[in-house]
Amino acid sequence: MAAARDAMRPAVGLYAGFFPRYNRLLAEAGFADAVRAIKEAFDRGGREAAAKVVPNELIDAVTLAGTPEICRERLAAYRRAGLALPIVSPRGSGPGAKAMAMAAIRACAP
Repeated sequence: MAAARDAMRPAVGLYAGFFPRYNRLLAEAGFADAVRAIKEAFDRGGREAAAKVVPNELIDAVTLAGTPEICRERLAAYRRAGLALPIVSPRGSGPGAKAMAMAAIRACAP
């Protein structure tokens, strides 16, 4: 779980630190202190600095991060709540990024 969260930190840090609309949206969703800290870190040190201060609670609230089983269960919960078409957008980097993305999509398929 820690590795999955760590893989999501740069993306969440970028969205919260760089894009005013997402910063505001996340603040209004109850993460005002977290996104303020992320924005300050982003302004001082860029994406890497922002990623370092993204809390687990924010990652858990806005991403699917974890084992395939955890991700499938979270997707199922969204479907039960009425989300008809979840959009899975895997994050990967390096030479195996495409294979990792495809594996994530397959693992999360119903």
